[in-house]
Amino acid sequence: VEALRADIAAPGDGHWFGFVFLDSTHAPYHLPADYPPLATPMATDIDFLALGKDHVATPERNRYRTAVHYADGLLGELLQTLRDSGQADNTIVLVTGDHAEEFNDLGLNYWGHNGNFSDYQMHVPFVLHWPGRAAAARTGSTSHEDWVPTLLRHGLGCENALADFSTGRDLFDPVPADRPLLVESWSQRGIRHGQHTYVFDKFGNATTLDRNYLPLLHQPPDPGAVRAAWDALTHFRRH
Repeated sequence: VEALRADIAAPGDGHWFGFVFLDSTHAPYHLPADYPPLATPMATDIDFLALGKDHVATPERNRYRTAVHYADGLLGELLQTLRDSGQADNTIVLVTGDHAEEFNDLGLNYWGHNGNFSDYQMHVPFVLHWPGRAAAARTGSTSHEDWVPTLLRHGLGCENALADFSTGRDLFDPVPADRPLLVESWSQRGIRHGQHTYVFDKFGNATTLDRNYLPLLHQPPDPGAVRAAWDALTHFRRH
């Protein structure tokens, strides 16, 4: 963080790119030893493998919230440096995360991430500051894969059709309400579509789950959603 702040504050007259990865919000949620808890009781160590379905996650959740508070403070320092340098009005800023964290929110003994494709593990912040564009909130289904085509089209002057280089969408275009999203973890692949999630095993068999991650035994996956996701997955194998 300090290195990036120094880069921002340094005199310069050209374009620049900066990236910082804040991992305090990733288990085990590292914090400075003297950082005050945002709420108590707060766990001093995190071992999700030692927790069970009936464990009350208040101490772990409080450590996570404190870690988020710490990261938020670091982010605030970066943004203040950007404002102080006079570059806030001509710099694109994106704040996001690679995954969320679950604390047995579903009551199904899922902890952390990479366990399922529920909202608790999939929903992340995606806050975009784009000079010249009015503030607005988007409620449709978006994906990190939408960031590259948006940046290339509106920030870097790329005139190619988006399908030439991405399966994402332009974030400044309307987002279809029923857009199916292909999702993957280290060991599973699925499709999120409306209120349902379709999880596939290694043989291609699908289980339909509701928003509470409970199986809907008599509801097959929507064939249109499966086809759209498959087309996205194989798009660059065919072109």
